Amino acid sequence: FSPVAALSEIDSVLIVRLPKSLERYDNEGNRLVCVLRKALYGAKQGPRCFSQRWVQFMRTVQIHGLSLVQSTRDPTLWILRRRREGWTGRPDDKEHGYELLGLVLHWVDDVLTAFDNDIISNAFKHQFKSSFKKVTGGEQPKWYLKATFEFSEGKLEIGQEQLIERVLMAMFGTTDGSTLGTERTPAAENLKLKPATDEELLADTETTLYRRVIGMILWLYVCTRTDVGWALIQLCRFVSKPGKSHFVALKRLCRYLSCTRRDRLVFKRDSDNSHTHDPKGLDCKRHVLAASSDVGFASNHDLTSTGAYIVTFGGAVIASRVWVIRLHLWSAHEGETVCASECVREVMHQRGLLEEMGVTSIRTTPTCVFVDNSQTVLHAQEVRFSDKSKHVKLRDWYVRERAIAGDVIVLKAKGTDLAVDCLTKALPIQQFLRHYPVMLGRGSGKTSSGQVAARGATLGGVRREDVSSDSDSPSQMNPLVMSRVSEMTVLRGRWVGEVRRWGWERGGVDGRHRTQSRAERNGHT
Repeated sequence: FSPVAALSEIDSVLIVRLPKSLERYDNEGNRLVCVLRKALYGAKQGPRCFSQRWVQFMRTVQIHGLSLVQSTRDPTLWILRRRREGWTGRPDDKEHGYELLGLVLHWVDDVLTAFDNDIISNAFKHQFKSSFKKVTGGEQPKWYLKATFEFSEGKLEIGQEQLIERVLMAMFGTTDGSTLGTERTPAAENLKLKPATDEELLADTETTLYRRVIGMILWLYVCTRTDVGWALIQLCRFVSKPGKSHFVALKRLCRYLSCTRRDRLVFKRDSDNSHTHDPKGLDCKRHVLAASSDVGFASNHDLTSTGAYIVTFGGAVIASRVWVIRLHLWSAHEGETVCASECVREVMHQRGLLEEMGVTSIRTTPTCVFVDNSQTVLHAQEVRFSDKSKHVKLRDWYVRERAIAGDVIVLKAKGTDLAVDCLTKALPIQQFLRHYPVMLGRGSGKTSSGQVAARGATLGGVRREDVSSDSDSPSQMNPLVMSRVSEMTVLRGRWVGEVRRWGWERGGVDGRHRTQSRAERNGHT
């Protein structure tokens, strides 16, 4: 449904001045104005007035004696349910509870419905059309919020190819991928953008284009393309004063979207929600809900860190966040704890939402949260005190609070095996292609090197031999002839030294041994 033209009653006095071509005057020469009786679609009060009207309508809907209940987790979601036989009414009655009959979700004036059978669906349609005059749709959704939907047996695919073509048209003036070149990663390896100088600032027209394209890609990231999160957050940091280097990075991101425009977010009914490529030693049973978090410690030009997390359901990402941690962290352990706590906050929201939607197994199944820091795992299991964590704020220990309560389980995984790793730094091509299917729900995470090479040769439908070899960027050279880069070589040389120093300080028998080792390393006797 799309009740765009359904104007709502306005709750305040709004006076509109007519344009010059339509100006009118009274007999005394005073200019006349208009007083709004209905909330216009573009008025600031329009969304709020329409929301009030929508809530009033939803509270009056009656379907076979049942009423729609507004979700306590998401006010845009309305749930139709009935009590199962034998329900005692106690909150701890896990055996009976409610039976889900339908869901109604609205985004401003776009409404999406899902009901158990056609009888309930037709009853809602009848009441809906009687209250809203101009209504379109009513069939299986194929287009919603600039995204296409394709249903098959046990699988749902969501794509935004048309929006990507709008991005390409705005940036390059064409949507022909053969003329745009090929990029297999959203950003160049080890990319580190810095503020532009006065000489590097873009012209006003280019600045406007930069902001416009960033806005469209933001909607892509929110809906379907989580894989562009790190590159996008780096470009968003300079949206007020973009420079030439930022514009070049934005063009590369657009060329990457051109190569992958046909890739879609895939939800599968039988997915195990695996977040790791090497699940050895982990609890790999089928997860109803799974999450992972990571931090790029001091990875930005100003030594701030980048945090990220993803939450998957049905094998694909349903919630993600990439942000710059403004405070300067003391250690990677602190950063991992901060990101894990933010991830658990989102997990608790999704758990409550799924429980309201009828996923009863979420009540007794804790959610697995994967991190790549052993200290974070240990501190999440019990209350511990150490010199390295005594400064961490109490709000950042939310992950421990929920782990002790039994809502989540924090598990250790290798950093390079977590798909969220591609949201905290610019990875080499081989590593990024390893995580790419997991981000879009196209793989279980268990990928061999041969499959990575094959996927790299056909990413976005472009064959390896079709890639131009005269590119001016080293990152566009054939990645299949490059050996796999180890985790340590991804780091800058200075940070490699810091990591070695920290490891050396942790390894002595006592303080005297550690002091001597540092002195010997610095060349002192």
